[in-house]
Amino acid sequence: MPTGVIHFEDSRKATELFRDKHLQHRLVQLGKDAEIEFISYLEDEKLHVMRSVQVVAARAFGWIGQHDIQKLVLITDLDARGGETLDVEYGFRVLHTLATTMSEDQHVRPYVAAVEDMFDHRDVLVALLTLAPHCRIEEALNFVFGRQLTGVRWVTRDKGAQLPESIGQSIAEIGEGGPKIIRANRSEDEAWLAAVLAEWI
Repeated sequence: MPTGVIHFEDSRKATELFRDKHLQHRLVQLGKDAEIEFISYLEDEKLHVMRSVQVVAARAFGWIGQHDIQKLVLITDLDARGGETLDVEYGFRVLHTLATTMSEDQHVRPYVAAVEDMFDHRDVLVALLTLAPHCRIEEALNFVFGRQLTGVRWVTRDKGAQLPESIGQSIAEIGEGGPKIIRANRSEDEAWLAAVLAEWI
Protein backbone atom coordinates (compact mmCIF):
# COMPACT_ATOMS: atom_id res chain seq x y z
CA MET A 1 0.00 0.00 0.00
CA PRO A 2 1.29 3.49 -0.80
CA THR A 3 2.14 6.28 1.58
CA GLY A 4 -0.12 9.31 1.77
CA VAL A 5 1.45 12.76 1.99
CA ILE A 6 -0.73 15.70 3.06
CA HIS A 7 0.83 19.14 2.72
CA PHE A 8 -0.95 21.84 4.74
CA GLU A 9 -0.09 25.25 3.32
CA ASP A 10 -1.44 28.70 2.56
CA SER A 11 0.35 28.75 -0.79
CA ARG A 12 -0.30 26.30 -3.62
CA LYS A 13 2.79 27.60 -5.40
CA ALA A 14 5.02 26.77 -2.41
CA THR A 15 3.50 23.29 -2.18
CA GLU A 16 3.96 22.56 -5.87
CA LEU A 17 7.55 23.83 -5.76
CA PHE A 18 8.41 21.54 -2.85
CA ARG A 19 6.66 18.58 -4.48
CA ASP A 20 8.05 19.00 -7.99
CA LYS A 21 11.55 20.26 -7.25
CA HIS A 22 12.34 18.16 -4.19
CA LEU A 23 10.02 15.38 -3.04
CA GLN A 24 8.98 13.79 -6.35
CA HIS A 25 12.58 13.92 -7.55
CA ARG A 26 13.76 12.00 -4.48
CA LEU A 27 10.93 9.46 -4.69
CA VAL A 28 11.75 8.72 -8.34
CA GLN A 29 15.45 8.27 -7.46
CA LEU A 30 14.49 5.68 -4.84
CA GLY A 31 11.89 3.96 -7.01
CA LYS A 32 9.10 4.88 -4.60
CA ASP A 33 5.67 6.40 -4.96
CA ALA A 34 3.27 8.35 -2.76
CA GLU A 35 -0.16 9.92 -2.97
CA ILE A 36 0.41 13.65 -2.42
CA GLU A 37 -2.40 16.05 -1.51
CA PHE A 38 -2.33 19.82 -1.00
CA ILE A 39 -4.82 21.13 1.55
CA SER A 40 -5.04 24.89 1.71
CA TYR A 41 -5.47 26.92 4.86
CA LEU A 42 -7.19 29.60 2.81
CA GLU A 43 -10.85 30.11 2.02
CA ASP A 44 -10.02 33.05 -0.22
CA GLU A 45 -6.48 33.22 -1.59
CA LYS A 46 -6.76 36.79 -2.91
CA LEU A 47 -8.01 38.19 0.41
CA HIS A 48 -6.01 35.67 2.44
CA VAL A 49 -9.03 34.62 4.46
CA MET A 50 -8.22 31.59 6.60
CA ARG A 51 -10.44 28.52 6.83
CA SER A 52 -11.44 27.32 10.28
CA VAL A 53 -9.17 24.69 11.80
CA GLN A 54 -12.10 22.26 11.82
CA VAL A 55 -12.66 22.62 8.07
CA VAL A 56 -8.98 22.05 7.23
CA ALA A 57 -8.74 19.00 9.52
CA ALA A 58 -12.00 17.58 8.14
CA ARG A 59 -10.68 17.84 4.58
CA ALA A 60 -7.54 15.97 5.59
CA PHE A 61 -9.50 13.28 7.41
CA GLY A 62 -11.82 12.86 4.45
CA TRP A 63 -8.86 12.43 2.10
CA ILE A 64 -7.24 9.84 4.39
CA GLY A 65 -10.49 7.89 4.54
CA GLN A 66 -10.72 7.78 0.74
CA HIS A 67 -7.23 6.36 0.24
CA ASP A 68 -5.90 2.93 1.07
CA ILE A 69 -2.62 3.98 2.66
CA GLN A 70 -0.31 2.32 5.14
CA LYS A 71 1.85 5.28 6.14
CA LEU A 72 1.05 8.99 6.46
CA VAL A 73 3.25 12.08 6.22
CA LEU A 74 1.83 15.40 7.44
CA ILE A 75 3.85 18.37 6.15
CA THR A 76 2.61 21.36 8.10
CA ASP A 77 3.26 25.02 7.36
CA LEU A 78 3.57 26.82 10.70
CA ASP A 79 3.91 30.24 9.10
CA ALA A 80 0.20 30.61 8.35
CA ARG A 81 -0.94 34.17 7.98
CA GLY A 82 -4.37 35.68 8.33
CA GLY A 83 -3.76 39.08 6.74
CA GLU A 84 -0.39 40.17 8.13
CA THR A 85 -0.60 38.26 11.42
CA LEU A 86 1.65 35.21 11.81
CA ASP A 87 -0.20 32.40 13.61
CA VAL A 88 2.21 29.63 14.62
CA GLU A 89 -0.47 27.89 16.68
CA TYR A 90 -2.82 27.46 13.71
CA GLY A 91 -0.90 24.52 12.21
CA PHE A 92 -0.71 22.77 15.58
CA ARG A 93 -4.46 23.24 16.07
CA VAL A 94 -5.04 21.59 12.69
CA LEU A 95 -2.87 18.63 13.74
CA HIS A 96 -4.58 18.37 17.14
CA THR A 97 -8.05 18.42 15.58
CA LEU A 98 -7.03 15.85 12.95
CA ALA A 99 -5.48 13.57 15.60
CA THR A 100 -8.64 13.81 17.70
CA THR A 101 -10.79 12.81 14.73
CA MET A 102 -8.46 9.96 13.77
CA SER A 103 -8.57 8.62 17.32
CA GLU A 104 -12.36 8.42 17.16
CA ASP A 105 -12.58 6.25 14.03
CA GLN A 106 -10.87 2.86 14.16
CA HIS A 107 -11.84 2.08 10.56
CA VAL A 108 -9.45 4.65 9.08
CA ARG A 109 -5.80 3.75 8.62
CA PRO A 110 -3.38 4.60 10.00
CA TYR A 111 -5.35 4.48 13.27
CA VAL A 112 -4.22 6.90 15.97
CA ALA A 113 -5.29 5.60 19.39
CA ALA A 114 -4.89 8.95 21.16
CA VAL A 115 -4.02 12.52 20.26
CA GLU A 116 -0.41 12.26 21.44
CA ASP A 117 0.09 9.07 19.40
CA MET A 118 0.26 11.14 16.22
CA PHE A 119 3.88 11.94 17.10
CA ASP A 120 4.69 8.48 18.48
CA HIS A 121 3.23 6.32 15.71
CA ARG A 122 5.40 4.08 13.56
CA ASP A 123 3.32 4.86 10.45
CA VAL A 124 2.81 8.62 10.93
CA LEU A 125 5.47 11.29 10.47
CA VAL A 126 4.91 14.99 11.12
CA ALA A 127 7.17 17.57 9.49
CA LEU A 128 7.03 21.29 10.18
CA LEU A 129 8.07 23.96 7.68
CA THR A 130 8.69 27.28 9.37
CA LEU A 131 10.88 30.30 9.81
CA ALA A 132 9.72 30.80 13.42
CA PRO A 133 12.32 30.47 16.20
CA HIS A 134 12.35 27.13 18.02
CA CYS A 135 11.28 28.66 21.33
CA ARG A 136 8.12 29.99 19.68
CA ILE A 137 7.39 26.60 18.12
CA GLU A 138 7.74 24.77 21.44
CA GLU A 139 5.59 27.38 23.14
CA ALA A 140 2.83 26.90 20.56
CA LEU A 141 3.08 23.10 20.71
CA ASN A 142 2.79 23.09 24.50
CA PHE A 143 -0.10 25.54 24.41
CA VAL A 144 -2.14 23.47 21.93
CA PHE A 145 -1.29 19.96 23.14
CA GLY A 146 -0.66 20.76 26.81
CA ARG A 147 0.29 17.82 28.99
CA GLN A 148 -0.76 15.35 26.31
CA LEU A 149 2.68 15.50 24.74
CA THR A 150 6.05 15.21 26.50
CA GLY A 151 9.58 14.17 25.60
CA VAL A 152 9.43 15.16 21.93
CA ARG A 153 12.55 14.49 19.86
CA TRP A 154 13.11 17.35 17.41
CA VAL A 155 14.70 16.05 14.22
CA THR A 156 16.60 18.85 12.46
CA ARG A 157 19.26 19.10 9.79
CA ASP A 158 22.82 18.94 11.03
CA LYS A 159 24.17 22.02 9.30
CA GLY A 160 27.75 20.98 10.06
CA ALA A 161 27.44 17.73 8.09
CA GLN A 162 27.28 16.99 4.38
CA LEU A 163 23.75 16.37 3.11
CA PRO A 164 24.02 12.55 2.79
CA GLU A 165 25.42 12.29 6.32
CA SER A 166 22.73 14.59 7.73
CA ILE A 167 20.00 12.56 6.01
CA GLY A 168 21.36 9.34 7.51
CA GLN A 169 21.54 10.87 10.98
CA SER A 170 17.94 12.07 10.74
CA ILE A 171 16.60 8.70 9.58
CA ALA A 172 18.41 7.05 12.49
CA GLU A 173 16.85 9.53 14.94
CA ILE A 174 13.37 8.85 13.58
CA GLY A 175 13.95 5.12 13.96
CA GLU A 176 14.84 5.41 17.64
CA GLY A 177 11.18 5.52 18.63
CA GLY A 178 9.32 7.88 20.95
CA PRO A 179 7.56 11.11 20.01
CA LYS A 180 9.34 12.85 17.14
CA ILE A 181 8.74 15.90 14.97
CA ILE A 182 10.82 17.03 11.99
CA ARG A 183 11.51 20.76 12.05
CA ALA A 184 12.74 22.27 8.79
CA ASN A 185 13.72 25.83 7.94
CA ARG A 186 11.56 26.81 4.98
CA SER A 187 14.29 28.70 3.16
CA GLU A 188 17.24 26.35 3.74
CA ASP A 189 16.14 22.78 4.53
CA GLU A 190 13.65 21.74 1.86
CA ALA A 191 16.08 19.46 -0.05
CA TRP A 192 17.09 17.77 3.21
CA LEU A 193 13.45 17.40 4.31
CA ALA A 194 12.40 15.87 1.00
CA ALA A 195 15.28 13.38 1.15
CA VAL A 196 14.42 12.34 4.72
CA LEU A 197 10.73 11.93 3.89
CA ALA A 198 11.52 9.93 0.75
CA GLU A 199 13.78 7.58 2.70
CA TRP A 200 11.11 7.07 5.38
CA ILE A 201 8.42 6.48 2.77
